[in-house]
Amino acid sequence: MKVSAKVGSSHRTPGKHDALSWLFGKTVGVHSVYFPKRTFVAIDCTAGDGVPSGHSLLTSPSILDKGVQFLESKGIHAKLALYEKSAVSSQSLKFHFPNRDIVHGDAKEMPVFWDQTSILFVVNDPNTINDWVLPQSLNLAPDLTTVFSTLGCNVGGLKMLSKEKRSVWYEHVQSQLLLLKPWHAAYIIRIENDSSQWAYLVNSPVKWMRNTEDAFRKSFEKYGMKVDGGWIGERVADSSKFRNIVDQLFLTKKEFQNV
Repeated sequence: MKVSAKVGSSHRTPGKHDALSWLFGKTVGVHSVYFPKRTFVAIDCTAGDGVPSGHSLLTSPSILDKGVQFLESKGIHAKLALYEKSAVSSQSLKFHFPNRDIVHGDAKEMPVFWDQTSILFVVNDPNTINDWVLPQSLNLAPDLTTVFSTLGCNVGGLKMLSKEKRSVWYEHVQSQLLLLKPWHAAYIIRIENDSSQWAYLVNSPVKWMRNTEDAFRKSFEKYGMKVDGGWIGERVADSSKFRNIVDQLFLTKKEFQNV
């Protein structure tokens, strides 16, 4: 498979892929042991072309495909849906992942193709937070749903947008938080001293909180980056750090000082 330079790929990409690989691998492993009779559904809302970049030999579709192949080898029913708005990139996905469901379209309009006993893993990795595409159909997501989202909050100077236009970013985060169940918590992780202000928002089981923190820290430290994070959820006693990080990401320095 060829390697290319592309939009959305940077020195941060390997850390993101390592963290995604850990979270998805853990989810797949738990499913194979405890829920083998349930259908596992992996969804990439922003799949791209499936071709590795010069920064990482992995792609989110390849990470998801590997896990789904593992479940299939165990005789477990698993699905992988790859959504992509670009016609050219969709064709590339069909070439590289011929046995998967490739959808040329907007993931926001994704229909429900799971049932309430399914286990979902959703990747929402837009080029910037303005391109957020978490499907509205996830309002009908099953109880066991994990979401991995990326938030590029100042890519290309995005925070020059008016505060009013940036206010929708809070709605994006809230749409993911609404998926939390009592046994879930959401972790927001930002890369420290990053001019593009990249961050990651993950819904995961409360039992995995410490492991999730360690996985993200190690994934980015491996490539010379430090991260900082905070939690929110029904079982999280203090969510002030989560909210503080969100404000720092979404507000200008002057706006944040006046919060």
